[in-house]
Amino acid sequence: MPPLTRLGLLLPAALGAAEPGLVLPGLVDLALAAETAGFDSLWVPDAAGGPRSHPRAALEAYTTLGALAVSTTTARLGALASPVPGRAPSLLAKQVTTVDILSGGRAVLGLRAVRRRLTGRRAQLERVDEAAQVCRALFRNEISTFSGRHFAVDHAANRPAPVQVEGPPILVAGPGGTGLLSVAARRADAVFMEVAPTVLRRRVVTLAALSRQAGRDPAEVSVIAALDAPFSGWQSSDRAVLVRRAAALRQAGADGVVVEAPAGTPPEALERLGAALGDLA
Repeated sequence: MPPLTRLGLLLPAALGAAEPGLVLPGLVDLALAAETAGFDSLWVPDAAGGPRSHPRAALEAYTTLGALAVSTTTARLGALASPVPGRAPSLLAKQVTTVDILSGGRAVLGLRAVRRRLTGRRAQLERVDEAAQVCRALFRNEISTFSGRHFAVDHAANRPAPVQVEGPPILVAGPGGTGLLSVAARRADAVFMEVAPTVLRRRVVTLAALSRQAGRDPAEVSVIAALDAPFSGWQSSDRAVLVRRAAALRQAGADGVVVEAPAGTPPEALERLGAALGDLA
């Protein structure tokens, strides 16, 4: 099956110096330039924990995705990634379903574990696992009931249903330890990792083994890697570095990469970057 994304763009998290009334036009211009340049997915950060979790001025993720849904035409749209339990899974499923409808079937659900001082890593990953199950059920079923250790829904409905027949694909994000990869192997359509190529290569092997243990074809879980971007205007030297880094990630087993656009990125820079990375994507 085709990867969830080949070349994605993480839009700026903070508003920078832009006047509030100019923020949306600027984001839309960037998103449209990215689509034209060949980016097949657009992502926004999610600071669901509230202002303290993102001290810089930032927009709410799913409201922003709704605006992008009606402004773009081809790219997949998602938050990279929504913290669990930043929102109740039932609310998250409704928000992602709404983006899917507004975009004509292009939404992705991105989930990540949240570190809490009094919560162990195992419990954090259990929450991601259960949230994925709740959302998947609400995407696919007219009525859903689920009872887990951390989350539960009782005869819950999600109407109207998503445009995508099987529901929006689910991505889990994190450093890519065995626990996260196990959740991805059981529950997800993609996993996003921010690791070096040498580490990624090992994680891909582990994910494939875990997928087979879960009774799945490893090809069913796309491996998406963060492409660390130098930025000084994305001049030719920057693009050359990005191409080398993207090639190394692809050779290590990444099906696709996502690069972050810092605040102030000019739309024309995306055209140059898309052209440089097009052969790899």
